[in-house]
Amino acid sequence: MKKSIPILILMGMVVLLVISWSNILNYKNDIEKEYQQHIDAADAYLKKDIKIDAVYEYERALEIKPSNYKLAMKIGGLYKDLELYNDYIAALKKAIDADKTKAKPYLDVAEYYLSINNYLDAYSALSLAETNDVKNKDIEKKLIELRGRFVLSTPKPGQEVRACYIDGNDPGYYVTKSDKGAALFTTDGQTIVPLDKGYEDVGLQSNDYISVCKDSEYFYITPQGYRKLVPDEKAEYLGTFGSGYAPACFDGKWGYVAEDMKPQHMDYTHTYPFSNGVAAVEDDGKWYVVDTNFEKVGGKTFEDVKMDDYGYCSTYGVFWAKNDGKYDLYDLQGNKLTKKGYDDAKLFVSDEAAPVKSGDKWGYVSKEGKEIIKPEYEDANAFNVGYGPVSVDGKWGAIDKNRNFVIEPRFQSFDSFDKSGKAVVKESGAISIMSVELYKSR
Repeated sequence: MKKSIPILILMGMVVLLVISWSNILNYKNDIEKEYQQHIDAADAYLKKDIKIDAVYEYERALEIKPSNYKLAMKIGGLYKDLELYNDYIAALKKAIDADKTKAKPYLDVAEYYLSINNYLDAYSALSLAETNDVKNKDIEKKLIELRGRFVLSTPKPGQEVRACYIDGNDPGYYVTKSDKGAALFTTDGQTIVPLDKGYEDVGLQSNDYISVCKDSEYFYITPQGYRKLVPDEKAEYLGTFGSGYAPACFDGKWGYVAEDMKPQHMDYTHTYPFSNGVAAVEDDGKWYVVDTNFEKVGGKTFEDVKMDDYGYCSTYGVFWAKNDGKYDLYDLQGNKLTKKGYDDAKLFVSDEAAPVKSGDKWGYVSKEGKEIIKPEYEDANAFNVGYGPVSVDGKWGAIDKNRNFVIEPRFQSFDSFDKSGKAVVKESGAISIMSVELYKSR
């Protein structure tokens, strides 16, 4: 009797298993039946050209089988016929989810956005295809075309001056000077210090202070224009604050001031503003990068340190310095990042690649010091927002990271782009502001 108990248990388990499989098969049959009912109903509506009810039934079927790519595309086509474009785009995105390898839904999404001049969303759709490793020449071609769409406009006062993003952050600033005086603007068009104040010089805004010069006197004002920080003795120069210090010159000696306006570390031939906790200083032809303790970064002395128009050497967390006639890239601890030195280099204007020169040709390196585009151009400016201005046969254009010319060479000069997709270019002697359509459509 005892031997029969395990057999009965085994038989019971088999019965339960059979019942379970039977339930599963019945469920699958019910699901398949429901799916087919929606398809049949939709097909019947379509025969009568009742598209709005047909698409509703197809949608219910797609909910049951969301991986049905052809059905999702069919639904998209119906929504397009019905001019329900939000639903059309949603259906195309479902088709992409169903099969990420098919090029058509990406292209259809991009085509719709292009029809309403929404270049950024068109670009995003095609970029998603690129991310999903969809190999399609039409997608590659359209991506390049979209990157190359731009308009030219006459610059407003100050736009021809290179923008600066302190420590790489927004907002960016630029200073303009004319016979009417100096002024400070943000890169999004806000006036911080207007021309009509009559300042002879204006610095960038940092720590809620702006250095200005009026009647040959340097002092600091607030963004509201109030006189705020004034040294006890007349300064020949006061610069932009960073890391608690600002470069200053008193009686021909250069050093720094803190917010107490007392001169300190007045040991240098020239000093420059701090960014990311370091600053470039010159001492009798020798160059250092110092930290906020005024110690040499890495204990190193250099022949030269590269800086931008506002005196910053490390806005994006690395700096270029020269020794033995060659420029190398260093991190903020003084570690050399490049494997070989370059005859010349230009600063990073973003986290993207910066130009380097070997012999008489320019290429690009990353912030990690890796050469990503070999030197092959007559000249180059730093990458930003995916564009790298380069010169070929005496004309400037712009390449993408894959070295495709997205803007064909035709300009006399071509500055790096700013974060808003604008760049200063010169053509036939006239300066213009180039605005990339991708960024105008944001």
